[in-house]
Amino acid sequence: MEHALDPVFDWDSYLPDLLPLCEAKAEEFRSLGYHAVTADEVLGCARSMFRETPMLHQAVAAILGLNIGRFMSHATVSAWRRNPGNDSV
Repeated sequence: MEHALDPVFDWDSYLPDLLPLCEAKAEEFRSLGYHAVTADEVLGCARSMFRETPMLHQAVAAILGLNIGRFMSHATVSAWRRNPGNDSV
């Protein structure tokens, strides 16, 4: 892909390059017993780590450096946001 001169990082234009990294991270989490983790969930978690648009190397580092604790925290918060009426603890 020809992205070297792109001044602004665009997640969507790099999806073909980033999804294999996300899949590798999801496989790592599955090997730890978290069998339902998908590459899309890993990508969503990595995207949520940035308030502003990151540079490509920052996005790659976020994906590859993601640990299971951070991922599960993101998944929990996301689940609560999807179901705001769920008051059971």
